Amino acid sequence: MEQIITGVAAQRTPFHARAATTTAADVMRPPLTTVTQYDHVAAAAYLMKHAGTTALIVTDAQTGLPAGIITEADIAHAIADGKDVNDVRVNVVMTTRPATTTTIRDAATMSRLSRRTREAVSR
Repeated sequence: MEQIITGVAAQRTPFHARAATTTAADVMRPPLTTVTQYDHVAAAAYLMKHAGTTALIVTDAQTGLPAGIITEADIAHAIADGKDVNDVRVNVVMTTRPATTTTIRDAATMSRLSRRTREAVSR
C-alpha cells in the first residue's frame, strides 16, 4: 500500500510560545462544588466524596466570594486532632487566603515550592 502525502505540513506554534500565552484557566477544571465557611466539616467531606474531588473552594457566606480552600488533608488533620467533624465549622480547618495564580508556570512553581497538592487558580 502506498501513501501519497500532498501539501505542506501545517506550521505549529512552538510549545514554549504556546505555554507563555496559555493561562491556568485554559487547562484547569473549575471547582465542581463549593461550601461556605460556616458549613460543618462533615458536610464538606460528604460533598467531596459525592463530587469526586479532594478539595473545595470555601466561599464567604455573605458575599459568595472565595474565602479559602478545604482539602481532604485539612479534614484528616481535624480528625487526627480529635475534632468532631459534625460540630466543627469549615472556617476552623480551612486554608485562608490560599496562594493564587493565573499562569500555568506560576501554578507549577508554587506547587513545587510549597509542596502543596492543591492551589486556588483565578481565571
